[in-house]
Amino acid sequence: MDRDGGLAYIIHRVEDVTEWVRAEEELELAQLKKEVLDERDRIGRELNDRVLLRISANEMALASVMDRTEDPDVVRRIHEVVDDLDATIKDIRLTVFPSVT
Repeated sequence: MDRDGGLAYIIHRVEDVTEWVRAEEELELAQLKKEVLDERDRIGRELNDRVLLRISANEMALASVMDRTEDPDVVRRIHEVVDDLDATIKDIRLTVFPSVT
């Protein structure tokens, strides 16, 4: 300001913030990836605790029924259902954890 209170100078400074912006974007992306992985882990635990254990229990129940019958058609059908349940378990695991085979 000058002696009369008027504007005397404007000081302008320019700074390149490209690297800072890139670092912030990378941090946000890393945070998002972590959140996705954390959610996938939570879903996996829940599926394991509930769904996969129930499917496995049903497989064991079917195996028990299979031991009680001599009808080849019933045994064959139970094998088909057990195989389908196994495939379902694999599909669930691949959906939740696609990198695990």
